[in-house]
Amino acid sequence: MLDWHYNHCVFDVGGPALIRQHAAALLVAIVASGESGVCDVEAQKLLMEQLHSCCCSWMHKATRGNGLKDYSQLTLLSAVLYAVRWFACFGYLGTSSFRQFLRNILPQFIGSTGFIACVQQLTRSSIILRSFGDRRNVHAPLPNVGAVLMHDCGPQLVVSDTYPVQLLSNLWAFLVSPLDDGHELLLNALMQPAVLEPLSDYLKQLSLHLNRFLASNFFARIELRFVYQLLVTGGIETYLSNTQLLQLVYSVLCCLPSAQATQIKSIFEKYIFSGKYVQLDKVSLELLQTTCMEITYSQFIADNKEPSLTLCYTQAPVLPADWPYFQLRLILNNYVQNVQQQPAVRMSENQVVRMTLTFVEQLEQQGLQIVTPLEKLMYLMIAFMGPDSQFLELELHMLLIGQLKNFYAQNETHHFDFEATYEDKANFEPLYYLFVNHFEAASYGDELFSSLVMIPLAQKYDNKWRRRIWSEHVQALRFLNCNENLLIGGLAAYLEPLEEEPSLLQLYGDALERQLVRPGSIAYKIARHHFNNSPAIQKTKLF
Repeated sequence: MLDWHYNHCVFDVGGPALIRQHAAALLVAIVASGESGVCDVEAQKLLMEQLHSCCCSWMHKATRGNGLKDYSQLTLLSAVLYAVRWFACFGYLGTSSFRQFLRNILPQFIGSTGFIACVQQLTRSSIILRSFGDRRNVHAPLPNVGAVLMHDCGPQLVVSDTYPVQLLSNLWAFLVSPLDDGHELLLNALMQPAVLEPLSDYLKQLSLHLNRFLASNFFARIELRFVYQLLVTGGIETYLSNTQLLQLVYSVLCCLPSAQATQIKSIFEKYIFSGKYVQLDKVSLELLQTTCMEITYSQFIADNKEPSLTLCYTQAPVLPADWPYFQLRLILNNYVQNVQQQPAVRMSENQVVRMTLTFVEQLEQQGLQIVTPLEKLMYLMIAFMGPDSQFLELELHMLLIGQLKNFYAQNETHHFDFEATYEDKANFEPLYYLFVNHFEAASYGDELFSSLVMIPLAQKYDNKWRRRIWSEHVQALRFLNCNENLLIGGLAAYLEPLEEEPSLLQLYGDALERQLVRPGSIAYKIARHHFNNSPAIQKTKLF
């Protein structure tokens, strides 16, 4: 069969694509026979010479041709690299059977104009570097092995007929696990600006525009594997700034499924928790890494508890986009479940809050947006909900002052959508009222705690928040002790425009009449201003 393909498989466009596809399938089948042990040492002695001749012939034709213009050409070259690497690594004869291919043919191919054009095509043909726009007429159709995505505009074709990722991934595998023979020649050929510059442009684009939804597609797994290979091999990081690199790493981590737990661990160790890009103490880095890997491994076990012969063409990522905040989620779970005996984390509340907020701050300083402003507000609230009220400790309190002031400054004109919902998270409203209950029980009049309680009570938000606080939680208002400079928008945001809801104005008047708010406090100023100045109700006295 190999001999037949050597004589009849036409590599150039114009020859039958079906025969090229069959040749690629034959190479993969030969590798499978080697993996299963069917292709033993005697069979390999018979096959290797012809296999080497076929691989050299097709790769040489690709080098001298007018570029790679057909998907079957790319598929055949990918299969060639896959077969050569497997038999060079695991075959009985090792690299000796492919010496000419590794030392001459492959480096020459990498230097060819066809290969350079293939690399330059990567950004244009990427699956995961796309918008959700209508792409029905962009590419000719391929068989639907996850290659067609349903969309409001109709079926969306995902891959082009010159999609080069499988070829590049099988080539980069030679760098991830180097062979003894020809490695230096291959490395020198690949580490050239003509190759690295388009790859770095591709990675820069991914750091900003990686489409996490499309990244769950069958073909996208191949592309994510290639990005991982680029990240773990040297050379490419010299073209990216630390900011671009961390943005890329974070985006990729948020796309990987549980089946790629090994890759997740490797990326964590090399970039996130190595201490090179994020400056935290060793204990904190180890805890964060352990927490993230526990999420990954638990999901991996759940996904594989029932053996199956089917494989879905989409796989959900295992890490949520807000994984850096996971330890604060544990504090909230501990609070909701009222667990008093066993701590929810392996470190103290003080250490967890300081570690998490510092870690996220460093990621944000690199340009990452981990969560939306509302989600960040919710996590800042959770930092005050630990069982031991350690937010009062001086060092942690100073950290929280800086965190809240930065957050308030960044969101001075932001309008929080308190009705927004998030998958696998509590909505803001139930969390807020838990927070207010905790404020009544354990705030000790803290001004930072008070400032967070005040945020939904601004006049630009629905008066339902003000009505519920001034009716059901009016006792909490006695503990409010907040400087005006800790209010988003200042005190003016709570005074204007004048309140027009009669029931709320009546609540203001009752609180002032019964002296439920301290004179001179922010709550007192707000109630007095609206009650005295609003024409919405009739008044018999002013305050």
